[in-house]
Formats: sequence, structure tokens, C-alpha cells
Amino acid sequence: MHSNKGRFRSLAASVMTGVIAIGCAGCSARPEFPAESFQQISAVTDDAVQFVRSASAASSPDEVRAEVKALGHTVLAALQRIESHHDDLEIRNRFDARAVGDVMACLEANAVLLPDSDVMLLKRDEALRSGDEKRIIMWQHMLTGRSQHAVQCAMLATATLTTLRGEEAIDLVGTMIGPVYADAMARQALSGLALDSLLERHAAANEIVLTRLAPRCARRSRDSAQPAVVTVPCVSYELALRSQPKLASALPAHAPAANAVKMLTRITDSHIRLLDVGSIQLSVVKQAVEDIAGAVKAAQSEIQRHAMEVRIHNRADADVYAQMKACSDSHAVLFENVATIIRRFEELQVPDEAATKARYAAFGMLASNATGCAIHMTTYLGAITDLGAVDELGMHIGEIYAITSATKLLAGLDQSEVLLPPQLKAYETVVNRLASRCDPSRRSLLGGLFGKTDVSCVSYQAAVDALSKLSARSNSSRPRPPNAP
Repeated sequence: MHSNKGRFRSLAASVMTGVIAIGCAGCSARPEFPAESFQQISAVTDDAVQFVRSASAASSPDEVRAEVKALGHTVLAALQRIESHHDDLEIRNRFDARAVGDVMACLEANAVLLPDSDVMLLKRDEALRSGDEKRIIMWQHMLTGRSQHAVQCAMLATATLTTLRGEEAIDLVGTMIGPVYADAMARQALSGLALDSLLERHAAANEIVLTRLAPRCARRSRDSAQPAVVTVPCVSYELALRSQPKLASALPAHAPAANAVKMLTRITDSHIRLLDVGSIQLSVVKQAVEDIAGAVKAAQSEIQRHAMEVRIHNRADADVYAQMKACSDSHAVLFENVATIIRRFEELQVPDEAATKARYAAFGMLASNATGCAIHMTTYLGAITDLGAVDELGMHIGEIYAITSATKLLAGLDQSEVLLPPQLKAYETVVNRLASRCDPSRRSLLGGLFGKTDVSCVSYQAAVDALSKLSARSNSSRPRPPNAP
């Protein structure tokens, strides 16, 4: 993409005479944003919503592939406008500049390959027809990996929105929200996976943009007849305003708010039931795995609701938080579809042994990635200084470790409870670090030393419960000496 910067600049320059006549109070001294560029980026959400409806109604893989290819070209066209806008901005805060660059690079790396994704499906289908087991496994493995990477980019963009300081940086990442989620939806659709979670998270990302930029960009009057131009840093604010009703029309009805601690506890209980299965046979572990998937999905609304309110003041901590949250969230989105993924492998028109190998390869990759995410989270929980970040990341411990255990079993690996010690350490870290804020007996003595805090104590309460249950199980599963009573 960087070799094409001159071409992208010329595209933007050719439309600099146009501006869009919608409002942004308080932005009159800021640079105007080209009207044609605004429309091009806005079109991505329009096409993505239409894509979701078309993909669900598509009668054949060929129709889905055609829709993905068309959406890919729309994403690329929008990305050209965003990159030109990026080149014209100077983000002075070095932490913001690096975070914006990470999101941009992730989006570019996926978007340039999206229009050619149909080729991967064609190659896999050719391998299926010829019975080439190795190539079937290879292409299915690649499709699953590409899907996870695209989803992780979308999750990174959303998490980054909560950590940025400067309005220009928030605005720039906000303009990427439509394209990055469209790319993730296309990848999910190619694998036949549900898109509801991505739609919900796209809407949640828009809400973060609207909340953070409202002080500068909220219109003085919705009925004002005075036209105004879209200017930096209000571009993404106006994009979000336009796209929210469209996303809402495609979303299922919202479930009522639930008790967050109970939702996290349900994940722990499901994880323990999986550990009790003691088998890697798919017929045995399938129900326990699907129970975890259901628990993870049920907890997402509360986890994301808390995440929208997080503000991390230490910039190094903010970077770690965004990366770790994106990693955990991407696994959660993909794992919600675990029953569909398993069924895809069962439906492969190859001998059972080859289908099992394909499943092992795909879930082995996911297990490796999830394990790295889980271990890093345990390590970082003890290293970061911002207790708000500890509290928020603590809500992800149960889901990422449960997903790691489940994907290891689906990959044919005997997990042997080897991940219980680092999981227990993660919970112990949360409890020890948040006790002064969340334990009533200690808060009365030490709370006055720390003042007001953003810590919600949800992860603390869930960690206390999980520590009790997992520690008891860990102790009962240890082999006893021969002469022990």
C-alpha cells in the first residue's frame, strides 16, 4: 500500500474542491474533509449491511464469493481515501501516532487481499473435487487463520479508540471502523460464520467515537438550516451518526442487561465441566465445548459495556491493554461459532481421518494463538500500573483460558490441566491488586489513601469465585503420595 501513496494523494487532491454540507459545531477553523472521500468511506457501512443481508440469504457459495469480492473493492476504495487523509495529518503525540499506525497497518494488510479471497475458496473446492487431502487441509487452515486475523484487527481498532488522547487520532481511527469491520465480516462469511457479533461490536465502536468526540463535534441543533462542512476531527463522528441507524436495522433485538459477575462465573463453571470430561474424542467433548461457547457469548455484552467506560491514563499500559483486549475479543468472536466450525470439518467430502486432520490443524493454530494470548495476559496483569486496566483485563481471564482449553482439545491435544497454574496466578494477581479498592474489609482502612477510582470490582468478584473453584479442583486432581490417607 505504501508504494501507492502518490496515487492515493492524487485521488484525494482531485476532489479537494468538494465539501459535505453536514454540521460539526466548533470545528470551523479545522481542515475541511473532501465530500467525495466522506461518501466513499460512508458507503462501506451501507455495503456491509447489505452484504450481511445478502450473505444470509445467499443460496450458493458462488453468490457469497461474488458479494465478498464486491465488498472488498469498496473497502479498498475507502482505504485509499483514509490513507491520503492519514498522510495529510500530523499526530504529535508519539503514543497516539504509533497506535494509529498499528491499526492502519493491520487494516491494510487484510484489505489488500480481500478481493482475492474468493480464489482461496475456489482452490479449496478444487482440492475437494480431486480428493487432495493435504491441499484441503492447507486451504481450510488458511481460511480460518485469515478470518481470525481480520477479526483481531477490528477488535484492535475498537480497543484503541478508548486509549487515544488526541482528537485527530480518535477521528482517524474512527474513520477506519467501517472498513475494518466490513473486512472482518467478509472473512467470517467466507467461512460460513455468523456476523451478529461483529455488527454489535461495530455499533459499539461507533458509540465510543460519538462519546469521545461529542464535546467538540455534537451539532448545536439537529434542525438547524445552517449548512456546515465536515472538518477534522469530526469526520468519524459524522460517519458514526450516519451508520448507527443502518446497523441498528440489521441487528437482532438486544438482550436485557445482565449481572456481569454471574456471566463471568458461568464461564468458569463451563470451563470446569470441560476439564472434568477428560477426553479428546469429539463426540465426548463437543457438548462441553459448546457450553463454553454459549457462556462466552452471553458474557460479551457486559464485558463490552464495561470496556466502553474504561480510561487508562498510563500510555504504556494503554498499549498493552489494547493489544490484550483485541486478542481475547477476537478469540471470543470466533469461538462463538465453534459449533459451525466443527460442522464445516464434518461436512468435508473426504475420509473421516482427513477431516479430523483438517480440524486438528485449524484448531491447533487457534489453540497456539489463544495460549500465547492467555499467558501474556497473566504476565501483563502483574506488570501494568493502571488499576483500571487490571480491572478490565481481569474480565477476560476466564474466557481466554476456557477457549484455550477447548481449542486444545479440539486440536487433539491432551491439555492435562497444564494451564491451570498460570490461570490461577492471573486471578490471584487481580485479587491482590484490586483488594484495596474492592475488598470491604481492606477498603475501609486503605481506600482513603487512593481516592476516587474507575475500578468497577466486577473482575475482582469474579476472580474470588474462580480462585475458590479452580483451586479446589486443582488440589483434588493432584496425584497423592502412595501412603497418603
